[in-house]
Amino acid sequence: KPLIAYAPAIEENKVNSLTKIEDEITDFNGYSPKNYNDKYLGSISCKKSLIVSSNVCAVKILNYVGIGNAKKYIKKLSLPLTENDNSLSLALGCFEKGITLSQITSAYTVFNNKGNYYNSSFIKMITDKNGKVLYKNRNNYTRVFEDDTVSIINDMLKDVAKEGTAKKLSFCNQTLYAKTGTVGSKNGNTDAYSISYNKDLVLGIWFGHEDNQLLSNDITGGSEPTSVGSKIWEDIYTGKKYPTEIENSKTLEEIEIDKIAYDNDNKIILADKYTPKKYVIKALFKQNNKVSQGVSLARLFFVKKLI
Repeated sequence: KPLIAYAPAIEENKVNSLTKIEDEITDFNGYSPKNYNDKYLGSISCKKSLIVSSNVCAVKILNYVGIGNAKKYIKKLSLPLTENDNSLSLALGCFEKGITLSQITSAYTVFNNKGNYYNSSFIKMITDKNGKVLYKNRNNYTRVFEDDTVSIINDMLKDVAKEGTAKKLSFCNQTLYAKTGTVGSKNGNTDAYSISYNKDLVLGIWFGHEDNQLLSNDITGGSEPTSVGSKIWEDIYTGKKYPTEIENSKTLEEIEIDKIAYDNDNKIILADKYTPKKYVIKALFKQNNKVSQGVSLARLFFVKKLI
């Protein structure tokens, strides 16, 4: 969802973290995605929709961006597209040939490398017995997203790890950014994923069977994979200092928004200096969305309902 729907939408200024989306059962010309446990929250922010991992909202965002536009970014991430991958279910990671754990973990390197994608490699260097370098991984990268986009996504995924579907990562007491995923049907789940990262590393974990046997009913991306991930992150930094948070783009600005106007009137208005802190929402904005105080932020492409 972050790679295929949210990041392309933010990159192309279609949505921001405060854009509101109707989280409700929606029919897209015969395709009607369902949320986990059929839970729908109504009008929620783009950020909230990612925190709770709404399937409907992710599909609405991809529909708004356009599959053709999204594919430009998917190709740069070296994800295995085929001619038949033209469905809105791409927002939920439904590829005809599937995606390997290595591929999806590599794709998430864009978020801790300022929008640059690095293909994973198991070999750094090969030398002969005399130390002569026979092969060295050049670690070439592809530019996929602008740093502004990545910073906004990181701000959202940090809250996924704090309070969302990946909140079990908070047990390890360090700042992490994360997304979970679960593949299944009414019969049960077949795959459960947890992808997490900090400024130095990306960790991908998968639970499943090679023959697609069903997992235990209580295994989702936010359960065992994330719990195991928390323990691995703890082990990695045992006796070491935790890395600092990923720095935001210097061209972004954190702006304080009036919460009452946002919640009650569906308006994005700058808070003034007299607004009580409990009625303030802080959010990151690109420079081209910046306006003078007291004016509605019309250029945020703020929409009540994405269809």
